[in-house]
Amino acid sequence: MKETKIKLNPQDLIDISFEQLGTKEKKWVTSVHDKSKRYLLKFSKASTGEHWSEYIAYKLCRVLNIPCATYEIINYAGRWAVISENLIEDGYEMVMGNEFLYKCFPTVYPQPVNFCSRINQHTISQVKQGLENVQIKESWGFPSNFTSFDIFCGYLLLDALISNQDRHHENRNRIKNVIK
Repeated sequence: MKETKIKLNPQDLIDISFEQLGTKEKKWVTSVHDKSKRYLLKFSKASTGEHWSEYIAYKLCRVLNIPCATYEIINYAGRWAVISENLIEDGYEMVMGNEFLYKCFPTVYPQPVNFCSRINQHTISQVKQGLENVQIKESWGFPSNFTSFDIFCGYLLLDALISNQDRHHENRNRIKNVIK
């Protein structure tokens, strides 16, 4: 996977909107120089180091060849954050893990509106079965025998390496082509 650096001057960023998903404070911004691109700023809580831990996780993904957004550390309006370019290209949409699994198993998996932190049906076997027909992007450069479940397992490995405790069924997503 090709790595590209995000080269932005914080003074050139324009606020677009707040991101509602998740517990961290986030906002979408764009650059005065190229308003066609959107970037997500994820702010660090004071004295937590969340910005550098996100950056280290990103660098581990690169070493392990796990698909991920490109991150850079930035100081925006006096606050530390990480910034990443929007991964959702035109013609695609993000589907949250709980929505995806509910569509795969509507008689077994709870409806996404009935969220609770512990879902008995969120199992490796359900995820594996749900990912059976999900194609991975050729541009990622994986061997032809790699599956989307193999990539999912890479994220499990990453989570174990960095002791990530914030991975749940709303924090695993897939990008779906909406133009057929």
